[in-house]
Amino acid sequence: MDPNIIRSIIFFVFGVVLILFPRRVFKFQAYLIRKVHAKYDAETDRNHNVFFGVILIVVSMILLGIVLT
Repeated sequence: MDPNIIRSIIFFVFGVVLILFPRRVFKFQAYLIRKVHAKYDAETDRNHNVFFGVILIVVSMILLGIVLT
């Protein structure tokens, strides 16, 4: 199996999760930031999750297009 197909599936799944479950992803990010004790304001990036999801889906389509040609 071509590695780009696997990458395409992974990017697609992550993109869909970011779009469908933005609150849970944000809660998970906030939890990880607290556990690592990082000084990072997650509130500023809260709205970017949907955009990152769309970008990941576009990247997965590009990878799949490369494989199919």
